[in-house]
Amino acid sequence: MACNTDKLTAANLVESHPLLTQAVTVVVAYSGGIDSQVLLHLLLQAKCTNLLTAELIAVYVNHGLSPHSDAWQQQCQQVCHQLGVDFKAVVIQLFTVKDLGIEAAARQARYQALAEFITPTAILVTGHHADDQAETLLLQLFRGAGVKGLAAMPTLKPFATGQHCRPLLAYTRDAIQHYAEEQQLTWIEDESNATQDFDRNYIRHTLLPVIQQRWPAVTRNLIKSAQHLQAANRLLDAKASADLQAIQTLAGSLQIDLLQQLSTEQQQNVLRYWLQQQGVSLPSTAKLQHILSDVCSSRQDANPCVHWSDMSVRRYQGQLYLIKPHQFDNSIVLHWRQQTRLALPLPSQQLLFQPRSDSIIEITDQVTIRFRQGGERLAPIDRSHSQRLKKLLQEWQVAPWLRDQIPLIYINDQLAIVVGFAVNKAFAEHDLVRCYSIEWLR
Repeated sequence: MACNTDKLTAANLVESHPLLTQAVTVVVAYSGGIDSQVLLHLLLQAKCTNLLTAELIAVYVNHGLSPHSDAWQQQCQQVCHQLGVDFKAVVIQLFTVKDLGIEAAARQARYQALAEFITPTAILVTGHHADDQAETLLLQLFRGAGVKGLAAMPTLKPFATGQHCRPLLAYTRDAIQHYAEEQQLTWIEDESNATQDFDRNYIRHTLLPVIQQRWPAVTRNLIKSAQHLQAANRLLDAKASADLQAIQTLAGSLQIDLLQQLSTEQQQNVLRYWLQQQGVSLPSTAKLQHILSDVCSSRQDANPCVHWSDMSVRRYQGQLYLIKPHQFDNSIVLHWRQQTRLALPLPSQQLLFQPRSDSIIEITDQVTIRFRQGGERLAPIDRSHSQRLKKLLQEWQVAPWLRDQIPLIYINDQLAIVVGFAVNKAFAEHDLVRCYSIEWLR
């Protein structure tokens, strides 16, 4: 979408973004700054003139990065109260994330917080404008980004279970400033916007003004370039989607032999698309190359891994897996006291104990849930003798990174059940095995 020369009005905004009229809820990422203030005002005007029927929700994400954050939150709340707009505040704590600077970490945390408000009938709107787009393209160019990065910000894209729209992307900062002054709006001035410690601010305050002296139309031309790159990126995604269908398993992993039949460029393209479809941040070009050279091309018996942020890619049995490693204390011992559900020390995991009949059989033996320490043995019902659990897990083709997470049920300190895989035949007739169906919920 090129720079819009039409006057910035509620009618023009809604007309150029018809998806706004289809949403049940419009969630405004509201910081109280001039961009989000103008965006909220325009949407409110659209509602008042019946151009928009959706419920408006303004969400303020408090990072705590400024000493004024709490005061700004209160100010935003007061403005929304005066305007009759539903206001929500989310306070988040930023943690240092490897491979991410403070700006990127804050942006990631902000969108994670906003995602909680998005449903299939909701749309997130942010106040990004044309100058932001030009700055983003330059920033990505200086970082050595590829086509996807240089395509900068799309006007509309899927987000959480709904959509993310940038309705002001075709309007310049000057147009937004003019509207704010014309409507006599007040807004918050974030002091961090003036400091040139951040790369984006340096581009905004120092670099672009110098370039504009020689090329006055640079912002408009950068936006045109971003549009060309977005078109190219759509073609690359279409090709990657077709390639992915041919090499992806039903479980979501990639078949390495089929991946390696593609050209190097196609491999890189489909790998980026696969990760993008999983909703994770993309690794650097160097790490992407490590995945292709070190993971995909490693020996069959090797267990290679590439980490970035909080994700990793590993191979097993000729397939490539994307996983989020979970650290937990595998020495923990849980006691089962005949409850239906037992939470495990891993995110969203629990054991479900369902009686096989209406009559509840009381289990008097001590039942505990533990995790692999090494050296465990059991004799599955279909085996004549006991075997090491490590060897059985290999035989059952359990991926190495999952083996220590499998719940092991002990009866009177003896390994009785490897949940989901086997029952020790010494306990085949035990009341726990006969009277309960045990399921590992993940």
